[in-house]
Amino acid sequence: CESLQVGINVLHAMEQLYKAGNPAWERVFFLPVVRSDPSEEEKSAFTAATQQLIRCLQSRAQMGNLRLHSFGRDGSAGYAFPRSLLTEPCIADMMQGVFHVNTFVVCRRRLEQKLQQQDSKVSVRKRSQQGRSVSPADLEQLYFFAVKWAALDRFYYRGERVDISIAEDAAADGLRAAVDADSFLNMASECMSMWTYPLTAVMPDGIQNIYSDYMAALDLGLWALLEHHRMMPSMPKMVQELYASLAPDHQKRLLKVASWIRDHDHQQSSA
Repeated sequence: CESLQVGINVLHAMEQLYKAGNPAWERVFFLPVVRSDPSEEEKSAFTAATQQLIRCLQSRAQMGNLRLHSFGRDGSAGYAFPRSLLTEPCIADMMQGVFHVNTFVVCRRRLEQKLQQQDSKVSVRKRSQQGRSVSPADLEQLYFFAVKWAALDRFYYRGERVDISIAEDAAADGLRAAVDADSFLNMASECMSMWTYPLTAVMPDGIQNIYSDYMAALDLGLWALLEHHRMMPSMPKMVQELYASLAPDHQKRLLKVASWIRDHDHQQSSA
């Protein structure tokens, strides 16, 4: 199309449909293609429409009433939202975070189905046509949340921004200048809120039966986020506040997070 207006209209229409009814969509393919460079005004309108849809979807997810698990250019769990069309690129990652819980459940179901097919030997295709084999350990998806940070880091760090003038004397400070900390912290806060809504709001269908595996993956994901503290010193406080807001029964499942916080507090008091 000639402008972003079509994409903006699609986002507004989705918001209205979710507010008015109960769409059963699980995947939505969305790839706005613009022939010319959009104006800043168009980008601002597209960004505002995206933010409004995010809030709408977050609200439905927290009520346990969102089936959508993928919204992007290919409709896959990999997802890709057009960040180049946003005035605040981190909003693309916030949109992705809305679906992480549903994606965890969907991936678990697919892994279980594949494992069952392997065990029953229903499929007679060659292994090269089946893809990699699945083991019972794969069902845990232990690194599901942790790898999100590894994939996102590249969007919030720019090597050309490293402050060479101070890097020789204070390497961490020199590198910190290359990190868009405010955007990362804002996005991380949104993602953590969505990751923990099954514990603080309505637990969606599919999580109850895999609660232990979900909590183990969440524990590792939050621990991986804490490990960003050298580049973003305010990160521990943000995670600690989230941890403190959880019920004791949920806290005791987050062993790595509790251990990290305890060790960090001890180091701080000893300094």
